[in-house]
Amino acid sequence: GVNKNNNFFRIRLSAQDYADYRVPADNFIYNTFELDLINNRLKNTAGNERNFSATSGINKRWGYSTINYSYFLQKAGFFAGAHGIPRAWQLIDDGDVRNIDLPYQSVEHQKIISNTNIIIGHSWLEVDLGYQQNLRQEFSLPHAHGFEPIADTDLEHQFLLRTYSANLRLHNDKSKRSSRVIGLSGNMQNNSIEGFSFLIPNFNTRNAGAFVYQQYALKDSVFVNAGIRYDYGNIRTERFIMPVYGPGSTIIGQTQRSPEVISNFGNISGSAGISFFPAETWNIKLNIGSSFRFPTAPELTANGVHHGSFRHEMGDSSITSERGYQMDLTVKHEKKDFLFSFTPFFNYFDQFIFLDPTNQFSLLPDAGLVYRFNQADALHTGAELFGDYHFAEQWHLSAVAQYVFALNLETGYAMPFTPPASGRVELEYEIKTKTKFLPEFMIGSNVQWALAQNRVARNEPATAGFTLLNITSLFNFKLGKHVLKLAFAVQNIFNAKYYAHLNRYRLLNLPEPGRNYMLTMVIPMKASLIKQKS
Repeated sequence: GVNKNNNFFRIRLSAQDYADYRVPADNFIYNTFELDLINNRLKNTAGNERNFSATSGINKRWGYSTINYSYFLQKAGFFAGAHGIPRAWQLIDDGDVRNIDLPYQSVEHQKIISNTNIIIGHSWLEVDLGYQQNLRQEFSLPHAHGFEPIADTDLEHQFLLRTYSANLRLHNDKSKRSSRVIGLSGNMQNNSIEGFSFLIPNFNTRNAGAFVYQQYALKDSVFVNAGIRYDYGNIRTERFIMPVYGPGSTIIGQTQRSPEVISNFGNISGSAGISFFPAETWNIKLNIGSSFRFPTAPELTANGVHHGSFRHEMGDSSITSERGYQMDLTVKHEKKDFLFSFTPFFNYFDQFIFLDPTNQFSLLPDAGLVYRFNQADALHTGAELFGDYHFAEQWHLSAVAQYVFALNLETGYAMPFTPPASGRVELEYEIKTKTKFLPEFMIGSNVQWALAQNRVARNEPATAGFTLLNITSLFNFKLGKHVLKLAFAVQNIFNAKYYAHLNRYRLLNLPEPGRNYMLTMVIPMKASLIKQKS
């Protein structure tokens, strides 16, 4: 990067390559079939990523403006057990843990965003413009079922999603006690599909909104804020028809996989809050509000096997927008060497949209259970508790715990995909030495835990709890004018076999990674690329 007179240009490049994942398991289960894992490896889960970004900005008397471009490219294999019923040859060790074979996915994402701030008296206008293009492709050996002819391409799915966005915000600080923001926003999306399989159709969406937000200081210790917003949206999806084949690959009829949907949505949302400082070390915040969300194209029209999720996802074109009513509280106490916070929340949803596991097996081959997008009145509540304490100059202790309770008010069952109660306790010891070469280093350990999740939706498997022990260390070496940072960590020291409730692989009886070693080195390099004037 270069910087001169507050005008700058920066570029960033990164690359990552990884091998097939290893897990502490000898077998896995796919639709009740038990299959072996060779050398504890999930074959064909290797991948690579390449990233590039460039940012440029100018700073003038009228304000400043920046523009950023980024490019992301990923290629990653699909574990054979995550892409239909695996064949025996797909699980045999091929001697190369870094090759990527069929089936695999390719993701190419490009994004360009500009941000401009223009000073207008005591106000300023903020303008954001953006464009994104996401190209996702999934490749696999072409296959057919029944009398259907075999495709002549390896391209199973292609989704090309283009997104255009614009945001306009006028900030007005009317006085030291009062400030206001007036804004407009809008975006458009276009998705086109290709491939010999079907999951979601072509679709177009448009959304626009306007809002006003006001903040006011009643006095030095009490701040209030309120806002109101209106949004309007439109979604249009194309009908998708597939032929039905008879003997000799002759077409004997048609079947609809996804209907045409044309829907318009509009709603008002708002919020209000207060922040109160009863003492210098205490802060209490209370916020209440209402929100809503339009249904997405997959929620309305999906009808196919979602590979990697081990399920047949099915949308519902009758789904309407959901509305929520929220309340959250923050109680925070902070001193020089101690920090404590408690943040409970309570949400009620009218017609909450969620993916519901059913007891129905898909008629599509290799698909497993059908998961339908559904709606129901729901309750979400929970809290997070955090503490941080420097009980001595070198010692640092921190702890965090969180719990979420989600209830389907129409069935009385838990909402699916609800994380269990979990937490983390960490102890660190920092040493500052008198040596120039190693001025300071830190060693520490942490315990990570999660309770069993037995409050699950119908047809959703429960998950056992777990406890993990990890260690960390950080060393700062001084080399001339530079400080080299070296970090070493060991995760899951005892190689515990455990399952994360939100990980899809648990459906295959595949645990999380076992003992993991991480070594990180940061080497600073800095030089003046522009000659400075004397």
